[in-house]
Amino acid sequence: MKGIGIVFDIQKLGGGFYGNAAWRIFMRNLNPGLIAGCALKECDTKETLLGKRRECCIAVFGSKLDPRAVEEVFQNCSEKGLADPDRRFLKSPELDLEPLAEVGTVDSKGRFVKEEWNRAFHDRCKDSGWGFSPKKVAADLSPELKSELETLKAKTVAPLSKRPWWKFW
Repeated sequence: MKGIGIVFDIQKLGGGFYGNAAWRIFMRNLNPGLIAGCALKECDTKETLLGKRRECCIAVFGSKLDPRAVEEVFQNCSEKGLADPDRRFLKSPELDLEPLAEVGTVDSKGRFVKEEWNRAFHDRCKDSGWGFSPKKVAADLSPELKSELETLKAKTVAPLSKRPWWKFW
């Protein structure tokens, strides 16, 4: 399966809740329609776990993924928190050796899908304009959050392609 990892510099993210900051950068810059049908994973990189670097990674995997299109989104991105350009991407075979953990998927409608509702991802999706469709939702969710979630579930994005229209013929 094709994949690409976006690498973030933990120090530049401010330490502390660096995972939240990395996800917000990732979601703010990447249109989910570009990765419809893909799985999302995350980890502190192997180099970080060995004490050699301070990096984390958000990776996208999918049989129809266009890794180059995702790379184009982030290669010239100047957001504070991304790793330096020469360390910004992990690709196979290096990516395959990372201790990645499943986070969720992006469905065919461009919505972020998790097994269970999670306030952090609810807020990240809301703030970045992504749809959110968790499979399980807590029964005691407040009416305000239930309303927000219904709006997020209804939000869809058409799958995007970087290929010019004439290459589909």
